[in-house]
Amino acid sequence: MSLDITAWLAELTPRHAFRFCILVLLPFIFGFWVLPHITYANGQVLAAPSQNQSGASQSVTYTFTQSNSTSPVPQSVNAIFPLADYLDFPPFVSHSDPLICFQDQGSYVILPDGSNMTPNFDWDVLFGNSTQLDVPANSVKCARAVPGQANSYIWHAKLDINLGDQNLTSNLTFVPKTTTYPRFVMDYGLLQGLVMIPVCYLFIWYPAAGIWKKIHKGMGEQ
Repeated sequence: MSLDITAWLAELTPRHAFRFCILVLLPFIFGFWVLPHITYANGQVLAAPSQNQSGASQSVTYTFTQSNSTSPVPQSVNAIFPLADYLDFPPFVSHSDPLICFQDQGSYVILPDGSNMTPNFDWDVLFGNSTQLDVPANSVKCARAVPGQANSYIWHAKLDINLGDQNLTSNLTFVPKTTTYPRFVMDYGLLQGLVMIPVCYLFIWYPAAGIWKKIHKGMGEQ
């Protein structure tokens, strides 16, 4: 027995089309277009590397390097939609614009008397032997990365201590507070649109229909 699609379509009424728009199309469009569905997904923070320090009059130069041979992996979409691990792939969820981000979280200097100070400095980050980033204190700068490619970067900070004629550089301790992590743009619009269909039915249309039936029944009894 073959299905006659033409006959089935002919039996559809404007009422059926209205129900389809209300129950399916409208929630999908609301989730896919209206609600926010693009966010940054940060990967695992890379471990802090070893450092080298050299002192000079009224200044300290601090450098360290690190190589990351593993591919940055963004956080899963289940951070937004629990139990959605099996849908974290296109077209439901897409990842684009892979970046490597370098962040200073408040590096400081420990003086000989044990007190702390925050000097004026900028980080110069050489990423991939080709891209140089200027990362001011307490800021974040990102550079485009290639997924699956080994990444290497060098941090360099020149600190102007400004301690006058006191030669205290040999007793200064520079404490770096930096993090490096991968970042992706995650678009989950299609998944959100599909999720909104049952959500709207269970929490909006179904309760509204029940309330309307009770009101209609009450008016009929009167």
